[in-house]
Amino acid sequence: MGVPTFKESVCSDFNSFQNHGLLYAKLTAYYFFNTIY
Repeated sequence: MGVPTFKESVCSDFNSFQNHGLLYAKLTAYYFFNTIY
């Protein structure tokens, strides 16, 4: 349908974040605790 609108691109970015959100959360937690201890 041509170039996606701004809202469509934001929605697709959000969907891919949801798909990989758990992985990002685990990596963030790992590095966060790694700097503390």
